[in-house]
Amino acid sequence: MPQPNGGNLPQAGCPALGSGGMTPALSDSTLEAGLDKYLREAACLSALVANRIYPGRIARQNSTFPAIAYKVVGVEQATVLDGSAGVADATIELESWSTLFADVVTVAAALRDLLTGFGGGWWGCVGVADVEVIDWSDDEEDPKDGSGNVWFCRTLVVAVKFYQPIPRF
Repeated sequence: MPQPNGGNLPQAGCPALGSGGMTPALSDSTLEAGLDKYLREAACLSALVANRIYPGRIARQNSTFPAIAYKVVGVEQATVLDGSAGVADATIELESWSTLFADVVTVAAALRDLLTGFGGGWWGCVGVADVEVIDWSDDEEDPKDGSGNVWFCRTLVVAVKFYQPIPRF
C-alpha cells in the first residue's frame, strides 16, 4: 500500500499501515483525534481562536469566542471483492462560532484555506490522502437570555479521504 506524504511516517506509536496480523481499522474517533491535533497545531487558527477548538458542540453559555467545533458525521469504507481497500471517505462538519459575524467569516476562511487541497500528510496517526470543502452555510442563534446578543455560526462541510490499515488474516 502506498504511504501518504511520499513515504513520511506518522508519529511514534501509530499502527503500521498494511502491517501483518489483524490490525484494527482506524475509527472515526481516531480521525477526530488526528483532526484535533492538526487544527490545534495550525498557527493560523491559534492566532484566531487560541485553544478554543472542541469536538462535538460548543456549550455557548459562558463560552469565550471565537471558537471552533467539529464532528465526523459519516464514514464510508471503500471495499474491494476480498475486503477493505485500505481507504475510507469521511464527511466532517467544522463550525466557527462567535458573537461577531466578521469573526465567523474570518475563522471559516482560515479553516477553508488550511484544509482545502490538503493531502499526502498526517493528522496524528491518520494518513490523509485528500480534503475538499464541499459545502458551507451560515446560521445564527438567539441565546434567549434577554441580552439581545446573537451567536453567529458558519459551518464548513468537508470530505476527507484517509488511509486505513488492511486487516491481514
